[in-house]
Amino acid sequence: MPRIDNCIFGYKDGHRLLASSMKIDAESASQLTLLSDLAPNARFGSSDGYWTGFPFPKLDRYALMRTWPAPEMSRPGCVWTHALLVETSLFEYVNDLSQLRELARRPQRPHDLAFYEQPVDSGVVTSAVGRRDYSSIPIERPIVAILDNLYGSEEGAIGIEKPGDLEDEIFAIWSQQWPRLRRNFRFQTAAADDVGVVRSPFDLRLQWPLSASSKLSSSYPEEVPTWLDAAAMDLSGPAHELRRFLWRFGKDVKKQRGSFRPLCEIFVAGLQSAGNHSDTDLVRSISNWFTTRDDAPTLKRSVVDGEVLPKYQLDVLSFLLKEDRGQAFPLPSTEGIGRLVNFWPEEADKMLGLAEYAVSEDGNLALSITGIVLGLIPASNFWAVTRNFPKVRRRMLESRPELLDTDEILELDSASLSKFIQAAPVDDQVGAALVRKFLHHSNYEVAETVLQHFPTVAVVELISEANRSDNRALREWFRILVQRPSLVLDPKIMEGIERTSTLYRLGEYLGWLSPAVLQAGTKPWAAGLTNTTNDLQRDDSDTLGSFLIALAIQAGDRGAQEIFEKYFDQIHHRILQSYLPWRANDMLLPRLPNIGWRRNWDTGLRLRIAIANIYIRNRLDPASFASLTNDEKSRQLLVETARELDGGAPYAGSIANR
Repeated sequence: MPRIDNCIFGYKDGHRLLASSMKIDAESASQLTLLSDLAPNARFGSSDGYWTGFPFPKLDRYALMRTWPAPEMSRPGCVWTHALLVETSLFEYVNDLSQLRELARRPQRPHDLAFYEQPVDSGVVTSAVGRRDYSSIPIERPIVAILDNLYGSEEGAIGIEKPGDLEDEIFAIWSQQWPRLRRNFRFQTAAADDVGVVRSPFDLRLQWPLSASSKLSSSYPEEVPTWLDAAAMDLSGPAHELRRFLWRFGKDVKKQRGSFRPLCEIFVAGLQSAGNHSDTDLVRSISNWFTTRDDAPTLKRSVVDGEVLPKYQLDVLSFLLKEDRGQAFPLPSTEGIGRLVNFWPEEADKMLGLAEYAVSEDGNLALSITGIVLGLIPASNFWAVTRNFPKVRRRMLESRPELLDTDEILELDSASLSKFIQAAPVDDQVGAALVRKFLHHSNYEVAETVLQHFPTVAVVELISEANRSDNRALREWFRILVQRPSLVLDPKIMEGIERTSTLYRLGEYLGWLSPAVLQAGTKPWAAGLTNTTNDLQRDDSDTLGSFLIALAIQAGDRGAQEIFEKYFDQIHHRILQSYLPWRANDMLLPRLPNIGWRRNWDTGLRLRIAIANIYIRNRLDPASFASLTNDEKSRQLLVETARELDGGAPYAGSIANR
């Protein structure tokens, strides 16, 4: 138990310290003596005394004094004053400070001072101040006037009807205070008939008799501010919820009395069943009441974490993110951020609005808010919920691109949709779904965006669609695709083609022997022939074959072998029949060698020479050369052609020896 020492002051050749249970230095004794003497202009009336309380840091104690009139002394105006010098740690756990009044003892005789030379017995302390009961004050009493005088806007003296009034109220109010405020509370219950205009050293001044300038409500007012009403009600019953709130959050405020009203305001706001969720006035007020990070940090932590004022947490975080930026409030904890889930879905728009702002901000708070809100949005109504929040949409699509796979995107305008598509990771698998979804909703801008952002995935899906059917919408996509030839002229992509009509369509859209096609060479087309089934009519098939042979001749690379094996016999036979479609002739003839005006008419010979030279120059497989045709006449013509060329003997022999 904290120690409580006794001191007794009285008359002995002047007012002085007569006895004490602790050693007190002369300066401290002088200060205590001054405050223990009769208060200026004090009147006892029918009262037997008054109380004085004040901090006394020089002794690290709080001094609580009881002063009685001493008419038995020879000099008029003498008083007895019993001072209890209390170790301030007592204020940390004693609930009802009015119980300290039981320790005050007036001397019965002038020389009966032995009692005051010993500290308060621990047993007496336990029985007197250790109880956990709270005192209750009826709200009809003028408690509101005192509270408003201490913490509100009212100033001046509190008027009383007779000396001794309001002691119960003052001790109840003192008990309501949190420990640090308690040990700094300066009060005196002496009633003066003229308090004057000079501010006394005490937080409260009492005036008697009543005057027009005194502040006293004879009954409980009908209308008082909500914070004042809460403070008064807290003193009238056993619950004392406000008191517990004050003790918890008043422990680290910088201002003591100045923080009482703000804490009450916050407490009352927390009790209200519904707040104005669009208004951040209360949040801004908290910032103004407690301006620095180290002022009321416990309260602020609880507010930003949604433990206190939970219905205002979104307003708090919005204020913190947009205005405060960590100047007055701390950042919320992980647990506090987690409480945001409680606002979904009732406050979905407000949460999304906050996330919409946070998406563009840096810092842990913005990231945390964005993360928690995005995690709450259900995929089932993602597009409907985020309709007015494009930044949230975009950020969510970055992490969940599969959300694009819905018919709801068909309702978006092309510009917006293109932006959302670009939010997804490059070449994500959702690109295939977008191809299927927009295949029959021809839209140049969207198709171009899909092909640019999901190049591999989208092209593979287009090839897959082309393997199943050939329709007008698909052709539109291919026209867009070939504007970026490198996307399709990839052997791995072309290998997935299953129909020669798809190869024909690609050749047509690519401009057949265009620079891009020539630069890519034969390898993509050879890969495209790997798994294809011919579904072209004769003229189109001849055109495709002539194109591929012309490409192989001009490219002159090793990929020509597969093409020659596939199409030489067909095209050579058509030439011998003197029939090739005009488009086939236009592509093939300019790529055949000039063998002089006497023999240039023989297109078949020119074709055989061109192909044989490719085999010889690239040292292609002679067995491949031998397999170019099974027609005996064509085989003999190939042998004769190869024998006439330098290095052609192995190829002529490969046919002769077969």
